[in-house]
Amino acid sequence: MSAILVAYASTGGSTREVAEFVATTLRDAGLEVVLKPVTEVPSLEGYGSVILGAPLYNTLLHTDARLFLNRNKVDFDGLKVAIFALGPVGKGDAGDFKGSQRQLDMELKRFPWIKPVALALFGGKMKATDAGFLLNKIFKPTPAVDYRDWDAIKAWAEALPEKIKD
Repeated sequence: MSAILVAYASTGGSTREVAEFVATTLRDAGLEVVLKPVTEVPSLEGYGSVILGAPLYNTLLHTDARLFLNRNKVDFDGLKVAIFALGPVGKGDAGDFKGSQRQLDMELKRFPWIKPVALALFGGKMKATDAGFLLNKIFKPTPAVDYRDWDAIKAWAEALPEKIKD
């Protein structure tokens, strides 16, 4: 099996942490894995499959992920692709996930050359916001939340080798 690229777009580090977990899971299964931020991937040459991780922000994949998909449009031909996104940071209920899944599905339609063999949406993580005393009087600070389900992430990652094999 050719090397697997686990590429991710991350602003606050949450998606990077999930990508690292996925890469470790695949390595533990005996696979050759390269883990990189999408901004550090010059081409897809030499990879047999790509796993892309990105958060959803306001209905869109992270800008760096969208640029990565467009920049490598031709190179995806013939590669197995799996995608995970981090989405809801609300209360984590089914409605949050359903809405985020619709957003992800709509977003992926913008990239018709991508046909994921595996697609997952996991809960997201958000740091607490604190705008300072005066702005906190106007805008309510938000608490830190983490809705990532590590058992679900592990199960998805462990199922990947069968789905992405050459």
